[in-house]
Amino acid sequence: MDIAFKVFSDLVVRLGLRPEHRVLDVGCGIGRMAYPLAYFLSAKGSYEGFDIMRDAIAWAQGAIGARFPNFRFRHVDIRNTRYNKTGTLTSAQFAFPYENASFDRLFLNSVFTHMLDFEVEHYLDEFARVLAPGGRAYITCFLHDQEARKLIESGRSKEPQVHRLGAGFVVDPQVPEASIGFPREWMLERMERRGLRVERVLPGGWCGRPGWIGYQDIVLVRRA
Repeated sequence: MDIAFKVFSDLVVRLGLRPEHRVLDVGCGIGRMAYPLAYFLSAKGSYEGFDIMRDAIAWAQGAIGARFPNFRFRHVDIRNTRYNKTGTLTSAQFAFPYENASFDRLFLNSVFTHMLDFEVEHYLDEFARVLAPGGRAYITCFLHDQEARKLIESGRSKEPQVHRLGAGFVVDPQVPEASIGFPREWMLERMERRGLRVERVLPGGWCGRPGWIGYQDIVLVRRA
């Protein structure tokens, strides 16, 4: 809940979230972010969340969705070696079940840290499709810049992502989805290429960086 209210304050202050907005929570889990939003969004607003963990979605549907009719949770059967080993789809095969330009705000916490490079690119395609023009997104990830690389090499990072895998870096090549980071320039260029204009990057403390805003790096983008 501490994380939920920290992110909620960021959504209001940094992302301009308003009570009437239509929001999408990518990787919503048990509805951690839905809890504060249930008391913030008005009847004109709406919340959609999806996740690959079936039990988490079932709990959120009963505890939150049953009480707030404008809050909807959906299980998607995506395969992930850490969270859903028996899934029938890959992340790259999954099309978000929403119409184009359906959302004013989108947020994704601790999802790109468990996805391979081609899966991240597919999700960015879907972000650009479902966000309305002018819509904004709050995305957390591990970004490798010169400072982060030096801290990792010196052993100060809690996420020792030293193994190269595709465009990214992983802690354990045998279970790459456990912890994945990407070069900062790679990630930001992929966002900009899709019309997701990067407004700000807030550095995280995952790599041992002092003076951080949150554990993961935070990227704020606006749909052109």
